[in-house]
Amino acid sequence: MIVVAGEALVDVIGRPGGAVVAVPGGGPFNTARAIGRLGLEVAWAGVLSTDEHGQTMADALAADGVSLALVQRTTLPTTQALAELDDRGEARYRFLVEGSSAPSLERGPLLAAARRLSAADGLRAAHVGTLGLVWEPMAGAIEAFVDALPDDVLLVVDPNCRPSAIEEPDAYRTRMGRVLARADVVKLSAADLAYLGPIAGGRVRVVTDAADPVRIEAGGRTQLVEVPPVEVVDTVGAGDTFGGAMLGWLVHAGTTRATLDEAAILAAVRFAVRASSLACTRAGADPPTIAELGGWVA
Repeated sequence: MIVVAGEALVDVIGRPGGAVVAVPGGGPFNTARAIGRLGLEVAWAGVLSTDEHGQTMADALAADGVSLALVQRTTLPTTQALAELDDRGEARYRFLVEGSSAPSLERGPLLAAARRLSAADGLRAAHVGTLGLVWEPMAGAIEAFVDALPDDVLLVVDPNCRPSAIEEPDAYRTRMGRVLARADVVKLSAADLAYLGPIAGGRVRVVTDAADPVRIEAGGRTQLVEVPPVEVVDTVGAGDTFGGAMLGWLVHAGTTRATLDEAAILAAVRFAVRASSLACTRAGADPPTIAELGGWVA
């Protein structure tokens, strides 16, 4: 079982020409769906509203095979992200957060449910990041979840920094430093790396930079993985697809904290590049299935 913890929200996307669409989103929500579409056992840990948007998101998770065992429900309205796409299809976000669903994740129920799930199914890996480590009380709950992970659980952290949503940058960087100290793989964009500075460490560091080669830093060496040219519709959810596919490949291959090495992460990144490139050719966060990828070929 893989657990992905963090926010779910509605992306209200303004497209060139004035069209506006509202689609389920949130980095961890997208990541869980990306893993589920690969046919792996995955649970998403977060809060969903009982409103129409929340039910739509619950249905989307279930349709992709994502367990709802760690989902907390609330009557608070669904959190919204206002996304504006530039000419390259890249999104800029503003968030409507106060009094909304996503930040309200409670620590006690999360830890209790995670313990039950781990005992029943064998927790193999976890993935945290994005606004799950920004908004309270969710951020404190997810940090506690990370602290409570068994020593043999593989942890991937995707900071996916959203500076416009971070009111206290110093406190955020301090918390992120604590979480990254436990991380086995840190997946960063070039912008994340610039924002976090020296704390963006990790045993293995994978740095993406749009269409430029992905940089893998592990074991004192740097390797590059080329990104194939594709016709980009937009990049919404592409980074989440990358992170989910990368972790999915590692778990599918039986990689553990003890066996994580350069060869494993190189194959996982090659697989993730294929998955995220395909996602960029489709509108919104729409990760590919394992069938669309032709199986687990790296």
